[in-house]
Amino acid sequence: MDCHVPTLSELISEGTAWLAGNYGFPLVERTASEFTEASGRQADELCLNESCHNLTRDDLYELTADMGTYNPH
Repeated sequence: MDCHVPTLSELISEGTAWLAGNYGFPLVERTASEFTEASGRQADELCLNESCHNLTRDDLYELTADMGTYNPH
């Protein structure tokens, strides 16, 4: 995905975990705040940019409101 580009160390860790069968489901197990903190970016900078969701937080919320309880936004 162009909007969530992992670092080399993240790729290596994820690949090793996948091969060992020791992996999780990040969108279910982590919050948006945890993703933002791990990226080292400001609050809306991680997802609200021209590579991912090029719109406002309110617009994104409105577009994804029908996702119910599983809404990462």
